[in-house]
Amino acid sequence: MTPARRDILTRKRQRESLPWERDMTLCIAAASREDGAPRIVLAADLRVEIGWIGADVGFKLSWLTKNWPALLAGNVASARELLQTYDSALDGTELTESNLYSELKTPAERHKLALCDHHVRMKLGVSYSEFIQHGKAYFSETVFRDTESEVRALNFDCDLIVCGFPSSDYAARKHVPRIFTISDNGEVCRHDNFATIGSGSGIANSVLYQRQLTDYATLERTLYVVYEAMKLANSAPGVGRRINIIVTSPPDETGFVRSRMLSTDGFKRQDELFDKYAPKELDTLPPISADSLLAIGTPPPSEEPQQ
Repeated sequence: MTPARRDILTRKRQRESLPWERDMTLCIAAASREDGAPRIVLAADLRVEIGWIGADVGFKLSWLTKNWPALLAGNVASARELLQTYDSALDGTELTESNLYSELKTPAERHKLALCDHHVRMKLGVSYSEFIQHGKAYFSETVFRDTESEVRALNFDCDLIVCGFPSSDYAARKHVPRIFTISDNGEVCRHDNFATIGSGSGIANSVLYQRQLTDYATLERTLYVVYEAMKLANSAPGVGRRINIIVTSPPDETGFVRSRMLSTDGFKRQDELFDKYAPKELDTLPPISADSLLAIGTPPPSEEPQQ
């Protein structure tokens, strides 16, 4: 094994032994309705951890571009760098129903190329383009192969949820809530009702699906179900107990997006609902009755003693 390959595997093992350095959070976006008008409920915990220490002090809501909020999971610094790429690429671009996918994919591709270029420049002192064109002539086969492997393994080190109310030429689809995730490998995926990212996603998704949350649910129901999912998922590694919940609306006639944050009284109300509707601790259960379980199969015949 070459020294470069050994170094890659060592760093990989170090990352795997410290799982809280990746995706240690929970973010949820859910489409909803308030008096028939579309809304999106955004929720995120406040947990930020670095190495062996952390605190509930992070604000994980930012902006992808104008009127498009973004929730961050994973490495916060990497997420903000990715958002900067999107903000620069989408400056002056209106996201519509017809251009959403293409406009969201292009900055991800640009960002991956920038990461590749930076990695190769820092390691070898040449651009990524020059490495691809002339790397086999400039460097040994081992260096070229190891660098190529490192480039393939590069990712964004973060995940995003981005959402908004894109304009449309069709009145029935104007300002319909749209929710997307951008994964650490650059994949852009649309979600119809809700989306989650972070280490608590598995638990949160089970709650959201079990509650059958849809984009036509009332704001009251959506707020509670999202709160319940956040509350139940805080048992996952790295998910904080303190959370923010924000409700966003389509832009008004002036282009202003009105957002509201759940207040202290609002959280008290959700706690009351949680005490009433959330899963309860089990008391001592009655014994199983004899007719609750049926025998399967027949016992083997007993052997007759030989005479």
